[in-house]
Amino acid sequence: MYTKSDTITEDNQTNSFMLFVFSVMDFMLYLSALVMLHFRIAIHLEGDRKKYESLKKIGAASGDLDWFMGKEIKLMFLTPAVIALLGAALYGSALFLLSGAAQRYLFGVLVIGSLVIGVQMLLCRFYMGYCRRRFL
Repeated sequence: MYTKSDTITEDNQTNSFMLFVFSVMDFMLYLSALVMLHFRIAIHLEGDRKKYESLKKIGAASGDLDWFMGKEIKLMFLTPAVIALLGAALYGSALFLLSGAAQRYLFGVLVIGSLVIGVQMLLCRFYMGYCRRRFL
């Protein structure tokens, strides 16, 4: 026969395990999205090289080429992160509004979302340097 404290302890352990499982799954999905972005860049590398060489031939400065590259890379990296942040904030806030925990959830989403966007911005800089070395 279970007591109330045993049930609470078991519920806490179950919640901790589910949080761990979902965190690992989210991390794996995030890594797979980054791998897909990397291979998208690698596949289109030759076509992009020809495009930037033709822009250099018509007199585009390296700053202009950086702007073109940055625009494309930021679009690929930052757009999904921002859309995911907005979607999670809106959907989760509406869902948790019923339980009264919407403010705590929204704060957590904004903190984790800003961390993810920060990582995405660092990756944008890394790929900008990578593409600059390859093209310019």
